[in-house]
Amino acid sequence: MRVPLAIAVIANLAGCKTDDAKPAAPASRPAPPRPAPPARAPEPEPQAELLDIVLLREPRLPNATPLAPLKVIEERERVTQSWCIPGSDAHAIALDVATALTGAGWVGAAVRGTPARAAASATADGVTLSITVGGVDATCTGLVASATYTTATFTIPPLADGERIR
Repeated sequence: MRVPLAIAVIANLAGCKTDDAKPAAPASRPAPPRPAPPARAPEPEPQAELLDIVLLREPRLPNATPLAPLKVIEERERVTQSWCIPGSDAHAIALDVATALTGAGWVGAAVRGTPARAAASATADGVTLSITVGGVDATCTGLVASATYTTATFTIPPLADGERIR
């Protein structure tokens, strides 16, 4: 009886399979590296688009002297600019500004105000321009015209049933 026991021990040590033995897990190979996704162009900055439109459509105001160059206010997504325009009637100057805006490709030019303070506004390529005429500045012998270009649109979300405006 010792011989079969010795054969079983030797077979076990030699690595022979028996019915009770579990199969060895297959050798795993590391997965090949995945190719990197194609590089995407960065999203354009809204301010850059706004500034491009402003530079393309910047009005040439008659007899205007720049007081401040174009300035991008990033957190508000707007561009500002100001000029000194000779004259004392803000409404008449605003009418001239509206004519200059139309000539530069702006549409829907509108004027409102009084001889002391007036404004002109228009739109082009999704940008709204509002120019206020009537300010004063120590370096300006006429009236200051301040412009704000913006793409900001404001929407009011619908009210829920039964909700009232407060």
